[in-house]
Amino acid sequence: MNQEIPQKSLYEKRLEQFEPFRLAALILGVTLLLMLLLRIFGSEKEKMWLFASTGLGFYVWVNAVLGFFNRNWVRYLGRSVLAFISVLALLMTSAYFLSGISILQLREYQLMITAFSLFFFFSIGLVRLIKGIVEFLEQN
Repeated sequence: MNQEIPQKSLYEKRLEQFEPFRLAALILGVTLLLMLLLRIFGSEKEKMWLFASTGLGFYVWVNAVLGFFNRNWVRYLGRSVLAFISVLALLMTSAYFLSGISILQLREYQLMITAFSLFFFFSIGLVRLIKGIVEFLEQN
Protein backbone atom coordinates (compact mmCIF):
# COMPACT_ATOMS: atom_id res chain seq x y z
CA MET A 1 0.00 0.00 0.00
CA ASN A 2 1.38 3.32 -1.02
CA GLN A 3 -0.19 6.09 1.02
CA GLU A 4 0.54 9.60 -0.06
CA ILE A 5 1.59 12.06 2.59
CA PRO A 6 -0.34 15.27 2.10
CA GLN A 7 1.87 18.20 1.19
CA LYS A 8 1.64 21.33 3.29
CA SER A 9 0.55 24.45 1.52
CA LEU A 10 2.72 27.56 1.61
CA TYR A 11 0.09 29.14 3.86
CA GLU A 12 0.34 26.29 6.40
CA LYS A 13 4.14 26.42 6.36
CA ARG A 14 4.12 30.15 7.06
CA LEU A 15 1.63 29.79 9.90
CA GLU A 16 3.80 27.13 11.52
CA GLN A 17 6.83 29.44 11.34
CA PHE A 18 5.13 31.79 13.77
CA GLU A 19 5.58 29.79 16.90
CA PRO A 20 4.98 31.54 20.23
CA PHE A 21 8.59 32.48 21.00
CA ARG A 22 9.09 34.08 17.59
CA LEU A 23 5.86 36.00 18.01
CA ALA A 24 6.90 37.02 21.53
CA ALA A 25 10.31 38.21 20.32
CA LEU A 26 8.71 40.27 17.54
CA ILE A 27 6.17 41.91 19.83
CA LEU A 28 8.72 42.46 22.60
CA GLY A 29 11.16 44.07 20.17
CA VAL A 30 8.61 46.48 18.72
CA THR A 31 7.06 47.32 22.09
CA LEU A 32 10.40 47.90 23.82
CA LEU A 33 11.60 50.06 20.93
CA LEU A 34 8.47 52.20 21.19
CA MET A 35 8.87 52.43 24.97
CA LEU A 36 12.49 53.56 24.61
CA LEU A 37 11.49 56.20 22.07
CA LEU A 38 8.76 57.35 24.41
CA ARG A 39 11.31 57.63 27.22
CA ILE A 40 13.80 59.54 25.06
CA PHE A 41 11.24 62.08 23.90
CA GLY A 42 10.00 62.61 27.46
CA SER A 43 6.32 61.81 27.37
CA GLU A 44 4.22 61.08 30.45
CA LYS A 45 5.72 58.24 32.44
CA GLU A 46 2.38 56.45 32.82
CA LYS A 47 2.31 55.89 29.06
CA MET A 48 5.04 53.25 29.51
CA TRP A 49 2.41 51.11 31.17
CA LEU A 50 -0.01 51.80 28.32
CA PHE A 51 2.53 50.57 25.78
CA ALA A 52 3.45 47.54 27.90
CA SER A 53 -0.17 46.48 28.38
CA THR A 54 -0.95 47.09 24.70
CA GLY A 55 1.98 44.88 23.68
CA LEU A 56 0.75 42.17 26.04
CA GLY A 57 -2.78 42.42 24.65
CA PHE A 58 -1.53 42.21 21.09
CA TYR A 59 0.50 39.08 21.92
CA VAL A 60 -2.54 37.43 23.53
CA TRP A 61 -4.82 38.20 20.57
CA VAL A 62 -2.41 37.13 17.81
CA ASN A 63 -1.36 34.04 19.77
CA ALA A 64 -4.97 32.84 19.96
CA VAL A 65 -5.43 33.24 16.20
CA LEU A 66 -2.16 31.50 15.34
CA GLY A 67 -2.81 28.75 17.88
CA PHE A 68 -5.98 27.78 16.06
CA PHE A 69 -4.09 27.12 12.83
CA ASN A 70 -1.17 25.23 14.36
CA ARG A 71 -1.38 21.48 13.72
CA ASN A 72 0.67 20.42 16.75
CA TRP A 73 -1.55 22.19 19.24
CA VAL A 74 -0.28 20.55 22.44
CA ARG A 75 3.32 21.56 21.68
CA TYR A 76 2.13 25.04 20.72
CA LEU A 77 0.17 25.31 23.97
CA GLY A 78 3.17 24.63 26.20
CA ARG A 79 5.37 27.07 24.33
CA SER A 80 2.57 29.61 24.25
CA VAL A 81 2.19 29.63 28.04
CA LEU A 82 5.96 29.97 28.56
CA ALA A 83 6.16 32.76 25.98
CA PHE A 84 3.20 34.56 27.61
CA ILE A 85 4.86 34.45 31.02
CA SER A 86 8.08 35.76 29.45
CA VAL A 87 6.31 38.60 27.64
CA LEU A 88 4.38 39.51 30.77
CA ALA A 89 7.49 39.56 32.98
CA LEU A 90 9.70 41.43 30.51
CA LEU A 91 7.14 44.09 29.62
CA MET A 92 6.14 44.71 33.24
CA THR A 93 9.76 44.93 34.35
CA SER A 94 10.64 47.24 31.46
CA ALA A 95 7.68 49.51 32.13
CA TYR A 96 8.65 49.74 35.79
CA PHE A 97 12.30 50.61 35.11
CA LEU A 98 11.55 53.04 32.27
CA SER A 99 8.78 54.86 34.12
CA GLY A 100 9.85 54.57 37.73
CA ILE A 101 6.21 53.90 38.63
CA SER A 102 5.08 50.65 40.22
CA ILE A 103 2.10 48.81 38.78
CA LEU A 104 0.67 48.87 42.31
CA GLN A 105 0.15 52.63 41.93
CA LEU A 106 -1.81 52.30 38.67
CA ARG A 107 -5.14 50.55 39.29
CA GLU A 108 -6.36 50.86 35.69
CA TYR A 109 -3.28 49.08 34.33
CA GLN A 110 -3.58 46.38 36.97
CA LEU A 111 -7.07 45.70 35.68
CA MET A 112 -5.96 45.71 32.03
CA ILE A 113 -3.12 43.27 32.67
CA THR A 114 -5.42 41.02 34.70
CA ALA A 115 -8.01 41.11 31.90
CA PHE A 116 -5.41 40.24 29.25
CA SER A 117 -4.12 37.38 31.41
CA LEU A 118 -7.61 35.98 31.91
CA PHE A 119 -8.34 36.34 28.20
CA PHE A 120 -5.13 34.47 27.37
CA PHE A 121 -6.21 31.40 29.34
CA PHE A 122 -9.82 31.71 28.19
CA SER A 123 -8.68 31.87 24.57
CA ILE A 124 -6.63 28.68 25.00
CA GLY A 125 -9.75 26.81 26.09
CA LEU A 126 -11.83 28.36 23.35
CA VAL A 127 -9.30 27.46 20.66
CA ARG A 128 -9.20 23.87 21.93
CA LEU A 129 -13.00 23.67 21.90
CA ILE A 130 -13.23 25.02 18.35
CA LYS A 131 -10.45 22.70 17.14
CA GLY A 132 -12.27 19.76 18.74
CA ILE A 133 -15.50 20.65 16.97
CA VAL A 134 -13.70 21.04 13.63
CA GLU A 135 -11.93 17.68 14.07
CA PHE A 136 -15.24 16.00 14.97
CA LEU A 137 -16.98 17.45 11.92
CA GLU A 138 -14.11 16.44 9.63
CA GLN A 139 -14.37 12.82 10.81
CA ASN A 140 -18.07 12.60 10.03
